[in-house]
Amino acid sequence: MARRVWSLAELKAKWIPVPKPRYNAGFSFLCPIHDQKAHRLVIILVNPYDGGKPVDEPGVRAMMVHNGGLGSITLMTPTGGHAFDFGACGLYAIIDGHVEELLN
Repeated sequence: MARRVWSLAELKAKWIPVPKPRYNAGFSFLCPIHDQKAHRLVIILVNPYDGGKPVDEPGVRAMMVHNGGLGSITLMTPTGGHAFDFGACGLYAIIDGHVEELLN
């Protein structure tokens, strides 16, 4: 079975709202496998664009490796891996603006 890949644009990624002057501290995108009209997966950046501390919101924690915006963002886990576990939604890597399904 081939791995599936989606662009963050296809999954309607958007920055999470944070109080100003904070910005781009995390983002959400539609779950690739569940009801895409309401179910979003959330990633909180441990090194947000604005240089501040991570926001205190629920979500998977990630470190930005490449920050050219959501269209080209690459993430790593805080421990240095690329696999983000979203529980029942699956295991994914986010590289160059794409969400890649990781198979066990």
